[in-house]
Amino acid sequence: MDQAIFDISWQWWEKIYEHYYQNLYNRVYTQSSWYEYFYGQGETVQNVRPQFKGNGRGGAGEPTVRKYFPDTLLWMPSIKTNQQGEAEIEFTCPDNLASWRVEVRANTADEFGESVINFRTSSPFAFRVELPPFLSQGDTIQTQMTLWNEYPKQKVRLEAQTGSEIKIGTYPPEVEIDANQNLVIPVQFQAIEAGLPYVRMYARGDLAGDAIEVTQKVKPRGVEIEQFFTTFVSDEKGRLNFTYQPEMFNHPPQVECILYRNLNGVFYQIMEDMYYYPYGCTEQTSSRIISLLSLPLPDNLEWTKTVPREIQEGIYQLYALQHYDGGWGWWNLDDSNVFNTSHALLALITAREKGYLVSENSILQAKSYLMSINKDLVPWEKAMSYYVLSQVGEKITDLTSFEIDKRLERMDVKELAWLSLVAQGKAQQSLLKELIKRAQPIGDAVFYGYSNPEKPWEDDRFLATCWATLALNKENRSIAEKSFLWLLRNIQSEWYINTIEKAYFMKLALLFQEESMVSKTRYQIMLNSEKTTEGQFESDSFSKKIDLNGEKLLSGENQLELFGEGVYLMTVKIRGFTSGLPPSSQIKVSKNYWKLKPIKNEEGNFIFTKEAISSLQPGDELVCEILIESPHQFDNLVIEDGMAAGFELIRNDYVYQLQDDRAHNNSDFPIYVNKKIYDQLPVLFVSRIEEGENMIRYYLRVRDAGSFYVRPTQAYLMYFPEVRGYSKEHEFTSGR
Repeated sequence: MDQAIFDISWQWWEKIYEHYYQNLYNRVYTQSSWYEYFYGQGETVQNVRPQFKGNGRGGAGEPTVRKYFPDTLLWMPSIKTNQQGEAEIEFTCPDNLASWRVEVRANTADEFGESVINFRTSSPFAFRVELPPFLSQGDTIQTQMTLWNEYPKQKVRLEAQTGSEIKIGTYPPEVEIDANQNLVIPVQFQAIEAGLPYVRMYARGDLAGDAIEVTQKVKPRGVEIEQFFTTFVSDEKGRLNFTYQPEMFNHPPQVECILYRNLNGVFYQIMEDMYYYPYGCTEQTSSRIISLLSLPLPDNLEWTKTVPREIQEGIYQLYALQHYDGGWGWWNLDDSNVFNTSHALLALITAREKGYLVSENSILQAKSYLMSINKDLVPWEKAMSYYVLSQVGEKITDLTSFEIDKRLERMDVKELAWLSLVAQGKAQQSLLKELIKRAQPIGDAVFYGYSNPEKPWEDDRFLATCWATLALNKENRSIAEKSFLWLLRNIQSEWYINTIEKAYFMKLALLFQEESMVSKTRYQIMLNSEKTTEGQFESDSFSKKIDLNGEKLLSGENQLELFGEGVYLMTVKIRGFTSGLPPSSQIKVSKNYWKLKPIKNEEGNFIFTKEAISSLQPGDELVCEILIESPHQFDNLVIEDGMAAGFELIRNDYVYQLQDDRAHNNSDFPIYVNKKIYDQLPVLFVSRIEEGENMIRYYLRVRDAGSFYVRPTQAYLMYFPEVRGYSKEHEFTSGR
């Protein structure tokens, strides 16, 4: 591994000795009234061995372009040694000029050991360019190229090439560099269009040369939006009417038609969506595991090849998120709760049933937590915990606390469903009878649950119908099929289906999976009465993705027609970036930036004041304040924020104490915020916001000089994103 990764982010890994001879916690908790603590720890300096020194592409010939820069050089899970405990491996160093970290762990039948060493790859003549992780369309950055020369003094000719999405400013065509000199050459880059262009740089010297090639991501402006339109296909015909509004997009959007061969195609598309889902709280990690284990994986899909690794990493992630009391919360620093503990435990035992290595200790701790929590429980969460405990081997014989006979008609559908999966005899029959009575017909389908037009975020119909279908599948298959039909129609509609709902929908997949396929699947697609494409499915494929020419879409109403055999479902997806802010719903979002200035307070301690930004220089520190105005209390808010390409997030922001730290805090408890980076941008997970004003802060440092765009903040409820709001966009200029 590249040692630079460990220099910027501390690695947690359990040492072998401590795993087998560990201290056990006595579950005695203490608290300190001192609000500050010191971060960081001393580590021994590694044995760095300068090896593998290249020749710097010596000579005046054309240099080889370096463009392979992996973070991980080699991974060998199993190596056998000789009788002396020695083993030799051969590997080729990539193009990185870096310090590499080598971790080795070994064992015999009764002994184990581990070691870490470092080595370096270097070159006597090297060329590099400093670029940020991304740029936004329209950005300009003042950066630098750097030459390192260990040869005698020489002249070096410089050349730069890029894709059309980026423009390079002026730079000297030739420079002179002394021996053992590190020469810095200023250069400017301007992002013209969104894309992933290459940047190729040559340094051709009289005595040596070097060349590098990297890709530079350029993000589009605006807020990303997706639109879905779906129809089922019958009698070898399908017709889909949809509306296209080109004025919504700042450049032509991507338009894609997806054809599903059968129900399995829908299932595997959902599994693929869950595979690529970016966030990793307890619920989403557990939901991903449950979804990816729901059906056997086909060999012909590219993403399925690494699913076993993703599942095992998800299991490790759950270990890291498990609390000392054995339960799980949403993250590792909040309180445990029954739902997340039940959900995570279900994911672990499902993985164990499928042959994955799962810690028995983790399962036992989770069981202990669920069996010890009896007070102030939401009834359906308690019923769910009973079901999960039964799946892990616990005999559930006492259901008296649920008072089934007294509460039957007042029970929530979710509670009815979970209890009917655990109860036996007359109690089970009573629960199932009540569950059948609660079915709400809609055409040829039925659904369960509750909706409130005044508070749509309380809608639990999809999840309640999933669990009712699971409970009724054996006892009343006909109703289960009707409720599954309702689920299927809604999961392919414009409804947003969250990760919990997808996981439990996929838990039904094996019960409704279709094995047969039409041997030949042909199709012809007409867009607004004009033939667009025709073809057929590959013999082993479940779906077909077809790019449509967005320029042929009409402003307003459009019609897509399909003719052919063996197609089950047709979906049109339009994806692009808005030219203006989408409408907000329920919550109002505003954002402001302030420059931080340290001062001493009356006690002689440093605190920070906020100043209006008049100018910026690299090294300046900023606070970003996001104000959420809400008419209600909401749980689990996600804030996806834009960030200037020339800025960087300050992760360890506990050192900042502001003069107005209590402003906009209308709760007796501080807001818990978990900060992550996804796609090089900050994502903030907020456990709860209160009615009224809520201030969310994070801290930034100006890294580069230039002019930079910041896309609008979008905040939404994680499990009902229809409740959302947007801030305005920003522009920044920083100079040296």
